[in-house]
Amino acid sequence: MKLFLRRDKSDESSRFVVSDECGRDIYKICGKKGACVDRMVLINTKGDTLLKVIFAPFSFFTICNISTPSEHFSLFINGYKNTDYKFYGVDWNILKSSDGLSFEIINNDKSVVMIQSISRASNDLALTLDIFDSSKDLFCVAVCACVNMLNLDGIKSAATVNL
Repeated sequence: MKLFLRRDKSDESSRFVVSDECGRDIYKICGKKGACVDRMVLINTKGDTLLKVIFAPFSFFTICNISTPSEHFSLFINGYKNTDYKFYGVDWNILKSSDGLSFEIINNDKSVVMIQSISRASNDLALTLDIFDSSKDLFCVAVCACVNMLNLDGIKSAATVNL
């Protein structure tokens, strides 16, 4: 399954839109900016909340809490411009590349869950996500959104997601 994740500036609450191969919007990530945190939700076209994200950027680190009614985990991003990643509540690790935008999510057993890479095929900087664990597809999209919330100024159009 191929999906597309792109920035959405249609209104103040919009963050990203996820579309299918036919260009139909299937999910939207929207949020409400608070004093210290951005509370986001991933919703389907019916408006049902599928996943919640609390994105809390601070001076030297960022915390992202990602949850569904049955699962929860946190991503701790230490340092400026994503220098170090640590998951709590899930057996994942992030291996980043030297370009600062590409990364892999791997399980502790070294199996690859997702790869985000840079595509410079067009004038826009695009991010490609290959998701290999379809049971965690929404969590992978949420992690990508969290990591890229820190890089929004550099992302004109974002992510192709392959499931």
